Parts: sequence; structure tokens; C-alpha cells
Amino acid sequence: MSAKKSNSAAPIERERLLPPWVLLIFLVVVGTGLALIFPRETLRERLLGQGRTLDALAVAYLEAWYRVAPDDADFVEVLAEQYARTGHLEQAEALLARMASRPGGQMAGPVLRIRITIARQRANAAPPGTPARESDMRQLRELLQAATARQWAVAELQQLATVAREAGAQEEAVAFYRALAQKDTAHADYWNRSLATTALASGNYREAAAALFEAQARATSIDQQRSLYLEALRTLQSGNLLDEALVQAERHGGALLDDPEVLRYLTRLALAANRPDIASRYVERLIRPGSQVQVPGETTGAIFLDGQRGLLLRQVLADAGA
Repeated sequence: MSAKKSNSAAPIERERLLPPWVLLIFLVVVGTGLALIFPRETLRERLLGQGRTLDALAVAYLEAWYRVAPDDADFVEVLAEQYARTGHLEQAEALLARMASRPGGQMAGPVLRIRITIARQRANAAPPGTPARESDMRQLRELLQAATARQWAVAELQQLATVAREAGAQEEAVAFYRALAQKDTAHADYWNRSLATTALASGNYREAAAALFEAQARATSIDQQRSLYLEALRTLQSGNLLDEALVQAERHGGALLDDPEVLRYLTRLALAANRPDIASRYVERLIRPGSQVQVPGETTGAIFLDGQRGLLLRQVLADAGA
């Protein structure tokens, strides 16, 4: 008697290319390789420094490692920033929530930096002139203001300064450039110049002049020193800060207070500030023996614009082309 055939077919097992334990080992090896290639303390700089973005394969590696070690703060930070830069804002914010929940606030700086990136992406995506754009820009400026109270690496400060200028947050941009001039001393002249330009654009004449005086102090040639010194004083004068300009002229003048070009300018500055007594001192330096400008007659005393020394002053200034 033949055996009956079963009417129900046995379930067919799905063929697996790799068993789970092999896949797990693969992910661990990939993550370990990344950790060895990119040391922890420089992981972000090596992967995302100088505005770089990751290719799809590198992102896949980071995502794989995140699944194996979701508490690895370094990889979470890089992955969140990559998501933010490439417009995957929901994924970035999900990782930010995880970063912000870490105890001790050690991730507060990276979280703030990535929030700024997200806010910038949203502001740029919103149509100009819309309430959404205004709201996003306002949030971005608030985040930038908060960032001025923290310490940042040089590369981070450069990025923050650029974002601040784009967002019209001039005061924040000035703060970032000031920090750059202090931290990146090898390029302090460039950062001071950027600081002065940004401050002047926002009407902050004092800050602009201070940056130029700082550049003057670092200048090595007398021509550079003179140029920066006069530019700083003219900046204060353009802001109608005449009395302050006279004070700063004495504070930062040094050997330049014997320079004929500088003395001619300072004489005009003092007269514009209605300080003929100070103008008199500069004229005394200008016309003293050995100076390039000489006039006959009395060479001491105060200037009276309707008297003999007033005539001499006008003659000196006319001869000097003032």
C-alpha cells in the first residue's frame, strides 16, 4: 500500500546571503575601521571640515555604526550635522534630541552649532518676504546671539561669522571676527580688517576703529602704521566722534605724532572738534625747528583764528595743502 502524499507543502525557508552574526561582525569591523582611520578627537574635522559633505557610502557607514552603537556621541554628532547640511532636517532633529538628552551638557556646543545649520537651511528655503522667512531668520539670529557666549574652534568661528553676515546679524559677526583675531593670531590682520569692515557697515564706528588700531599695533612698517592709524581716526570722525578721536590719537600715536602728514591731519581734526588749544600743540610740533614745515614769527602760545597765529595756522595749512 503506497504512502499518501501530503496535501500541504512544507514552508520554504528564505535564503539568506549572510547570517545575522556575520552581518553584526561586519558592522563592528566597519565602525572600528572608521574609528581607527579618523581619531575621535578629530573625527568631525576630518569628515566635515572646511564645509565638506560625505558621499553616500560614508553616510551608510555612519548609519551602520549608529545602529550598532547609538550612544557613540562622536558619530551621532557627525551624522546629525551631515543630515542638517544635506537638508534631511527631520533626521537631524531626531538625532539632536538624543544629543541634547545626554547628561552634563557636554553636547551643548555641537547641538547649538547644528541647530544653527538647520535654521539656516530653513531660512534659505523659505520664499523671501514671507512670514515664514522672517520667523526663520529671527530664530537664526537668536541662535547666533547665543553662540557668541560660547568658545569655538577657529574653523567653527569662520563658519559662524559667515552665517552671521549672511543673516544680517552684524553684531554677532563682529563678535566672531573679534574671537578669530584673538585665537587665530597668524591671520589676525585679516580678521581685524574683516571686523572693521563689518562693524563699519553696521554703524559701529568705535568697534571698527578699535580693530584698525589693533592692526596698527601689529603692523611692521611705518607706512602701514600711519595708514591704519589715520584710517582709524577717520572712522571715528565719520561717526562724529571727534572728541574721542582726539583721545585715541594721543593714545595710539606714539612716534607718529612727529610725522608731518599725521600732524596736518590732527590739526584739522582738532579744529573740526572746536579745540584750538589742541590744534595749537600739533602746529607747534609741525613748525618747530627741524620740521618739514616752517613759518616765521612767534612759535608759541595758543591759536586765535582771528589773530596773528590764526593767520600763521592758515598759512601752514595752505602750504601743506590742507
